[in-house]
Amino acid sequence: MPSLLLHIHLLLSLLLHLNSASPVSLRVAPPTTCAVPAPSPSLPVRRVRFWVGANGAGGASVVDRATNASCTPYFLGNLSKYAPAVSSLGFEVWTLGANATGPVATFNDGSSVDVGLGACVNQLRALYPHIAIGLCGATSAGALGVAARQPADYVAVLRAFFGRQTFTVDEVWTDFEVKSLSAGQTAGVNAMHALTQKELLPTFRYAGCEPRDSPYFSENCSAFVDAAPGVVVQASNTYWSTTVSSGWYKGFAALLQQEIDNIGGASHLSALSPSICPACATGGNADDALTMEELYARMDIVCAQGISDFSAFTFFEIVQGPHGVQDPQLGLTLSDRYFEALSYYRWGVKGRVTGRI
Repeated sequence: MPSLLLHIHLLLSLLLHLNSASPVSLRVAPPTTCAVPAPSPSLPVRRVRFWVGANGAGGASVVDRATNASCTPYFLGNLSKYAPAVSSLGFEVWTLGANATGPVATFNDGSSVDVGLGACVNQLRALYPHIAIGLCGATSAGALGVAARQPADYVAVLRAFFGRQTFTVDEVWTDFEVKSLSAGQTAGVNAMHALTQKELLPTFRYAGCEPRDSPYFSENCSAFVDAAPGVVVQASNTYWSTTVSSGWYKGFAALLQQEIDNIGGASHLSALSPSICPACATGGNADDALTMEELYARMDIVCAQGISDFSAFTFFEIVQGPHGVQDPQLGLTLSDRYFEALSYYRWGVKGRVTGRI
């Protein structure tokens, strides 16, 4: 009996201690692979975004300009095959310019409305309601400097530009490849992105999170995400090698680690979207014969870091094969293998593109 009373006393003491102690925050470790134990048939666990060139790639087009009333059959046919890998599409179609009064946003041809793109996007909405639509913009140093002085006007201009369209825009993407900015301009560009994220739409920004080259906006990626909370950085370091571990860059994983380090490590991973461009890697940094298992393993490397967003440049270039290479292996082209790997990353289950497990 004394032994039982002692045990009860110790248990009560422990409960009292736990009740009065400060709460402990437990960090759940990321999975070591992308696989999830019980995948939902309708709920992806991560996001994959694709840039879509304004005029497609290799002669492919997004909009059927003969009618200006639909997407091209080529675009729709490939999207029907690879849709499990796609969370959003960012169409590279608008330009940030400037006039005497401030920033200006137009389509790349200078127009303010694109009826054909609207018809295509509305067709995509009906076929693939899960796919978010982003519009990606480019600019010059001069126009960016003007907008940096007027961040609120920049957001107002974008709101008006998107509002004129015959379709709904879900995301803002920027590809502002300007490096040399003054401290004041850097602060202004950061404010542009922060306001867009806060007041307009989810915002995504292309950047090189590089330790060697001069950075865009004259700042590293960690400084940017601190100044523009919520904006996701589509980091391009991982463009430059498709190898496992060879070449000058020492492979994909080494470049991924550069991005993680430059953006500020684990505390900023929610703002990181590693980006690939299989057609961009060249020479000893290019491997156009990656196997399905090697590409699955590449996605597992990303998942093991706890990263839940990924980007790819561009939809059509991957469809057509990097450098035009398709390299069939076991009945799967290189395009099939890339899209299957990205689908595996998105869903946590294999075989949604290829039908194979």
